Amino acid sequence: LYCTTIGQTSTRCIGITFLFGFNIIEVFRRILIHQEVFNQSRVYSTWVVRNLYDFFAFLGVPICFLLARKLIWQFKKVKEDGIKQLDVMFFASALTLVILDVLGVTRGEVARMWMFLVPLAVLVGVSELKDLDILKGKVLFSRSFSIVLLLFLQFAQVVTYKAFINLH
Repeated sequence: LYCTTIGQTSTRCIGITFLFGFNIIEVFRRILIHQEVFNQSRVYSTWVVRNLYDFFAFLGVPICFLLARKLIWQFKKVKEDGIKQLDVMFFASALTLVILDVLGVTRGEVARMWMFLVPLAVLVGVSELKDLDILKGKVLFSRSFSIVLLLFLQFAQVVTYKAFINLH
């Protein structure tokens, strides 16, 4: 399977190079040069914080709410029961995000470049829905209310972003 994929990709790259004169290696070389020049004007310490803000802003308020709740729950579970209660998917997602951020390879506009992490963050956040009750035991504040609250947060974010875009 891997050999077939590598063969198909290589054949396509060679075909595009001969047909259109497009050299993928040259493109990557130019991207790396541009990235180096781009990062020279940006301070690492500023973008370590701003990169996370950028990523979480594009991730969305409801998912960030669920991830924050999951983080708090994980700290409580690990404190009570030890490391055996650690959610591996959550830990792997958080560790990947922290490593990408701390490495500082990209300083700015990471929301699109880190988009591959969004499905994982959504899966981890949505896994928290099963335990989401604002006030446990109250019929009015059941899981359904929590889902409506998340939908309202998403609606509020869309309206706010649209208003911000219209201003600029």
